[in-house]
Amino acid sequence: GGAGTSAAAAAAGLPAVVVPFLAWSDQSSFAAWLVSRSAAVHLPPSSRSAAHFAGAVAAVMGGAPALRRGATALAGELRRSSPAAGEAAVAALDAHFAAAGGGGGGGG
Repeated sequence: GGAGTSAAAAAAGLPAVVVPFLAWSDQSSFAAWLVSRSAAVHLPPSSRSAAHFAGAVAAVMGGAPALRRGATALAGELRRSSPAAGEAAVAALDAHFAAAGGGGGGGG
């Protein structure tokens, strides 16, 4: 649910299951953004069970066509606004984490 993971999911045009795990971070904000665009299912701490996770995965795998449409529309919007924005964002995050000694990975 971090910036890099959310950006990668949005750029890919595939619905995501977002499970923020750091209460003090912005992960819930990114989850809310993806959900508001109908591009993700958010699993807050109160919904973290095997049954809820299985339901969320089933939804993004095709059980909720609106998620696929939302994710595809969001990716198209991002590509139209800046074709290389996703790649540039991930590269910047990788460089930041490498400089900070935290390794790469581009997300959270």
